[in-house]
Amino acid sequence: MKIILFVCGLFLTSNIFASNESGSFEIKFGSLTDTKEKTFINEEYSQIKSIPVSEGGKFGFSISPSQKKTYKFYTVSYLPNSPKKLSGVMNQANPADYSSGIKSAVGTASEDMIVRFTFDQGDPLGIYNIDLYINDEKAKSVKFNVISGK
Repeated sequence: MKIILFVCGLFLTSNIFASNESGSFEIKFGSLTDTKEKTFINEEYSQIKSIPVSEGGKFGFSISPSQKKTYKFYTVSYLPNSPKKLSGVMNQANPADYSSGIKSAVGTASEDMIVRFTFDQGDPLGIYNIDLYINDEKAKSVKFNVISGK
């Protein structure tokens, strides 16, 4: 599963500051927009339409540290049902983990970071939960509804 999106629906402000031993972080979750210079959160929503990745849908977290210290990050994703196909960080997931949480690989950064998701054809509709961890501490949890549509 990658997770494709075209964002629609309810506006949700989910901008927070999280703190841990590496300092504080501004964290946002929502639709992503790419420019030549960078990728940024376009808008934040709690309802997402499942649209093929070929049509440009993507979403994720932006992490902006207040200090340039190295930090590690990963996500744990909870799916409403089993997807038809797994890809990206989900490719190695065990089907038993779909509801108990699928942990991504651990990444490291010291500057702004984008953690991106897309949908694959046949990914389940329903309520998704994604937890973002920074330095092994839960920094943000998001819950959103994936609906059918273009």
